[in-house]
Amino acid sequence: MRRIRRSLLRKSGRPHNNRNTQQRDTARVEDDSISNESTPMISVTSKMASCGIGQDEVEIQMEPKPTLTSIIKSSSDEKSNKDTDGDGGSQHEKTNGHKIASYLKRFKFYFPAKDQETIEIPGNEEDGAPPRIIEPPDLEKAWHFFENQCLPRRLANVKDPGEGREYMRASPGDTRPTKLYPVIGTPLLDMSDFGIGVGMYFKTIRFFGCVTFLAGLLSVPTMLYYQSPDYSPSDEFNIVNSLSAVCTTTKFQPCPTCSEESWSEGRILFGMDGDMKFILVNDCKLDNIFGVYSLVTMIFVIISVYVFVYLQRRYRIYLDEGEQTTSDYSIQIRNPPNTESAKDPDTWKAYFEDRFENLHVSVCTIAYKNDGLINLLLKKHRLKTKIKNLLPITVEFDEDNLEKMVNQCKQPSLMGKIFCCSKPAQKMYQTILKIENDVDNILSSNPNFDISTVFITFETEEMQRVVLDTLTVPKFRLMAVDDELKFEGRTLEFKEPD
Repeated sequence: MRRIRRSLLRKSGRPHNNRNTQQRDTARVEDDSISNESTPMISVTSKMASCGIGQDEVEIQMEPKPTLTSIIKSSSDEKSNKDTDGDGGSQHEKTNGHKIASYLKRFKFYFPAKDQETIEIPGNEEDGAPPRIIEPPDLEKAWHFFENQCLPRRLANVKDPGEGREYMRASPGDTRPTKLYPVIGTPLLDMSDFGIGVGMYFKTIRFFGCVTFLAGLLSVPTMLYYQSPDYSPSDEFNIVNSLSAVCTTTKFQPCPTCSEESWSEGRILFGMDGDMKFILVNDCKLDNIFGVYSLVTMIFVIISVYVFVYLQRRYRIYLDEGEQTTSDYSIQIRNPPNTESAKDPDTWKAYFEDRFENLHVSVCTIAYKNDGLINLLLKKHRLKTKIKNLLPITVEFDEDNLEKMVNQCKQPSLMGKIFCCSKPAQKMYQTILKIENDVDNILSSNPNFDISTVFITFETEEMQRVVLDTLTVPKFRLMAVDDELKFEGRTLEFKEPD
């Protein structure tokens, strides 16, 4: 985690390649100082989309004394399991876990808040606190949020126009009919919706599954030879060893130079005179054709590995072009100079746009080496969340009056202390005060942090590739880089962000 200064630079009117974007305005966000009374927050605007479930539509008519098995095996078109639109697409397809929870929620051991009623808290005119209404937990709403916001879903009645693709992924909270991805039957190209690495992983498994199967077929003549009496004429038969190179035919042969220390007991014997030594050896015969089949199989596997490397590179490019990500438009500078000018996004914008024709920098992100400070602030935020969870449900958390909140917290139970390592709120409050003191010490001793890395985002993918092809040089040619391409006399190291 690092403190970041970001500059969104005004566009020149050229849209992103294959993307629908809106005009950006120039803005700069700088965190020049962090006080012990405030924590950097990220404001996120979230839009909850209604999935078209009305109050009447979610009423579940249960048969008398239903069983857990009957609920899990209920038909897919049952009204209690999903709501459908006019086209027959599933608007809210339940998972098996949801069906089990719908059955178990009637028991208090599973859902202790099932009998909890709505709590109305009157307002306080002296404190200016408005009246509040606290609704009881709703397990159905929680599962509905999990299934439609957290789990990846596909559009029910829309097919991806891409070649070799079947499903089109739905965005979280999409109001159109959606379904879960099938465990069996999802095309490999659709796996890239979960990330390029996921698609390549399953592609690799399928490729080497086919390679090992073909290699096994090439080894069939060798296995049949191992099973024949020509290899091991012994009468002993074992279904495991019969197709392998295990030799069960043995005999003793003279070995005058062998020493007793080099062989285990039972592998060496001595003659009647005590001087002659005999060693137990395998007496199986290998045909010349054995080496031919083994060599062919080995060559096939080696060639398959090289073919896999070649196909994997092409497949990665194919998936990367089908899935648009920020890294496709960005570059990372790993060794930026630690100067005041390098901390200004406008300096980096001018560096690239002056050296490349028709190139436009859209975003410049500068990361600083302040991991210790960010870790302290995150720890402080986690402790505040734990204190908030210890408050009674009728008490509204006030971050500005933390000491008062601590005095109203419930003490953790003995079981919580033993199994969950729960700490009292007062102890967490003392830790927060120590963290705030450490933050002040860090900011007072080193208010200006060094630059860690710089990310530059261009207008199109072509611009990113031109910059990488031009500025990326091998290490043995770093000293021969043209001065025009250096940044303040330094040869920069570029790469595509992970």
